[in-house]
Amino acid sequence: MGGENFEWKGTPLYVLYQKHIANGKNHESAVEFAAKDLGWLVKAVLKEDKRTFEVVKIWANSYRWIGNEP
Repeated sequence: MGGENFEWKGTPLYVLYQKHIANGKNHESAVEFAAKDLGWLVKAVLKEDKRTFEVVKIWANSYRWIGNEP
């Protein structure tokens, strides 16, 4: 999420963008910070998940389920 993929209007993720706009950030900064917020949310969810994921670093972190659970 983020980068070129920032059109979140009509999705639950839009509130992340709106939060930063409400705090006075311009569009570009709001997109950047909303994407970072989403990254932290994903990390928190994956930390609680019993499955194992690996980080795949491309432009930003991506996560891939390894699928090695018993």
